[in-house]
Amino acid sequence: MAPMRHLACLLVAALPLANAEAALRVRADRVRAGAVEIGEAALAIEAGALAFSAARVDAADFGLAARALRWQCALETTAGGYRCSGTATMRRDGASARGTLSIERSADVTNVALADGRARAAWTTPARGDAELGLTRVPLRWLAPLLARYVPGAIASDGAIDGTITIGADDPPRTKGKLALDDVAFDTPDGTLAAAGLDAQVSFETGGAPGARRCGIDAKLERGAWLVAPVYVELAEPGVALALDVVERDGGYAVTSWRWDDPETLVAQGSAALDSDGSATRIDLATLDAPLDRAYPRYAKSALAGTAFADLEVEGRLRGTLGWTRGERVAGVVELDEVTAHDARGRFAIDALSGRLPLSPPRAETGSLRWRSASIHRIPIAGGALSLRADPDGYALAAPLELSTLEGTVRIPSLEYRRRREGQRVAASIELVDLSVAALTRALGWTEFGGRLSGTIPALRSEGDVVAFDGGLTLSVFGGQIRVGDLALERAFGVAPSLAADVAIEDLDLAALTNTFSFGSIEGRLDGRIGALRLVDWRPVAFDLALRTDDAYDGRKRISQRAVDSLSAVGGAGVAAGIQRSVLKVFDTFPYGAIGLTCRLANNVCTMGGLDSDSGGYTIVRGAGLPRLTVVGHQRRVDWPVLVARLRAATEGTAPVVE
Repeated sequence: MAPMRHLACLLVAALPLANAEAALRVRADRVRAGAVEIGEAALAIEAGALAFSAARVDAADFGLAARALRWQCALETTAGGYRCSGTATMRRDGASARGTLSIERSADVTNVALADGRARAAWTTPARGDAELGLTRVPLRWLAPLLARYVPGAIASDGAIDGTITIGADDPPRTKGKLALDDVAFDTPDGTLAAAGLDAQVSFETGGAPGARRCGIDAKLERGAWLVAPVYVELAEPGVALALDVVERDGGYAVTSWRWDDPETLVAQGSAALDSDGSATRIDLATLDAPLDRAYPRYAKSALAGTAFADLEVEGRLRGTLGWTRGERVAGVVELDEVTAHDARGRFAIDALSGRLPLSPPRAETGSLRWRSASIHRIPIAGGALSLRADPDGYALAAPLELSTLEGTVRIPSLEYRRRREGQRVAASIELVDLSVAALTRALGWTEFGGRLSGTIPALRSEGDVVAFDGGLTLSVFGGQIRVGDLALERAFGVAPSLAADVAIEDLDLAALTNTFSFGSIEGRLDGRIGALRLVDWRPVAFDLALRTDDAYDGRKRISQRAVDSLSAVGGAGVAAGIQRSVLKVFDTFPYGAIGLTCRLANNVCTMGGLDSDSGGYTIVRGAGLPRLTVVGHQRRVDWPVLVARLRAATEGTAPVVE
């Protein structure tokens, strides 16, 4: 059955020579029997001593392999046979190994054992019947070929195995076994598959002719961690039950059934197909059932690292049936039951989301979702429901959607999501109807001020991480309007979200604006623009700001002493007037002709300007009447953090300091 049996027969024939002066020497380039192969073998028996060497020994069915095997022993005769036990040296996985190799032969059975300290592998081959391999604390490294056979490319690094493997005497042989894995660790060169500290109980049975072998596996994974990239899982009590039935077919493998049972965390079962290298070509989930408060942190959190869904608090239940074929989209149905998800960074949240969502159905289907409440960047959205039309390429609203938020309404007449070979695309139209600016500022934690927000975005387009908005938004605030156009958004829920826009400011009531922010009082009207505005992580990194009072305004134009101080602080300004600064302190307000300020932000530096400029500075406030007061800025370049600190000090009621 195996080379050791052939070797035993040779030894039996050579026994008469063991105590004689004659010697026996045999060489063979290759000896093969069943699944075991020996290359470049040499056997010598002389004066009762046996010496055996082989360049390589491969026993793939047993998972054993060795290189540069050398064995010497004293050959002894026994009743009906012989025995020989001695030191063997070999190389395994590039490292030297040493142990005791023993062979005992009788008319009924051949026993071969390899021992190294506590580790022992014993191979029993009866004259009739099944052969058996017994393993006692055998290092996983000894079974590297067997591991690589079932986990292509796997490299064993730690752990031991106990158990038995039986190979039937029939042809082709049936193999079955029961193994206990203790603290097993292995990985693959590409880092996509690994295990560490893994304890498991495994039963298996294989059979069938080459090219059509079958294998059934039942395992209980009790402890440790494993990685099937990008999913990393740390096992917890009571462990996970795994069952597989695999058939070798068409140069690959068909997983006719599989089941993963992680009690009260995740139950999934289905079938699959694998390439000859073990990579999946098809996976079907006939059943998926997961309570998300347990399944998300264990199975999804690591896979979603680096995405907007990497740090959630999740409750509720997910069920579904899914199918995936390589090169195609995931198809099936997902059912959500009272799912609540809150992003730890406050970017989004949804409560009690329930419904049915078809995934890439072969024909158009309708899905529906409903929720109790939601929020986006802490902006609250009332409960609602939507109906979706799903088809093989994506989704579209089956009916217009209305969301109640910020004491007004957001209407979405159309919304469509499409998957293309070149990427994903979202298109929508949005109407904002009479939203409360006060409610918006409260939600965002800003200084609260009043006004209403309305606008229409006739077309929203999203490709990849970029969302572009056609049309614009109009904020009716402080008696005037702020119009936002050319709006584009990148990575809205990802790392370092980015926003670009152009903003026009028309006819704001300066008294209402400055009193809201404790800036000091200015009476008049304000126009301006913020061109090429760019925010990263919701903080300004570039813009071109120009603000100026409305020259056509014919009402009262006055500025308070505190507002003068605030503007002086912003521009690092001095005050020029027809009377001394100490005399100005007796006045509460001053008339002015015009106020203007510009700032171009780039590379964290603001280049400042005003109504006009010369070598002496730039005019921020041009006085008019008596007492005549002019504020002149002298600092042309101001670090943005310094300017922000000055603005904060000016608007929070503290005395600004200009250095």
